[in-house]
Amino acid sequence: MYTRSGQLVGDDSRHATTYNPPSRSQDSVASGYRPGAYDTPSSYAENTRARAAAAPAPAPSDASAYASNIINATPQLPAYVLRPESYDDVETVVRRVRTKQPVALIFVGVRTEVAKRVLDFSYGFACGLGATVKEVGDRVFMVLPAGCEVKDSDLKKLRADGYLK
Repeated sequence: MYTRSGQLVGDDSRHATTYNPPSRSQDSVASGYRPGAYDTPSSYAENTRARAAAAPAPAPSDASAYASNIINATPQLPAYVLRPESYDDVETVVRRVRTKQPVALIFVGVRTEVAKRVLDFSYGFACGLGATVKEVGDRVFMVLPAGCEVKDSDLKKLRADGYLK
């Protein structure tokens, strides 16, 4: 038998057809074998379901504690306003969205080919990161990180700056 690279595979081959884990002795613990580390995906799913079923459900009295956690959550940052001049400005979009700051993309007065490329990249980046892109006006878009929404204060600022009507 030959390998893909054309080397002859003999009886003393390094290529095993099956995996035989070491026995569970003191020697195997020292060699790095961990029971359960080689679980199949189905056994992993069964163990996960069993642990989830064993976890206690939150009591209704915990609702106030949950509400206080929401109230004490970090407030959403104000939107960063960006008028891209070149495709290189997508780095700013990436940096801001990864730090959970919404980005307002203003394409008014921006060359069409630059606007298309930046917006296309923003949609792809948002899809990969779980963020969203929303059109809030004519040639005005918001890139929102996961868990963020368009705030009225951001829209008011864009109206005051003359970007929204």
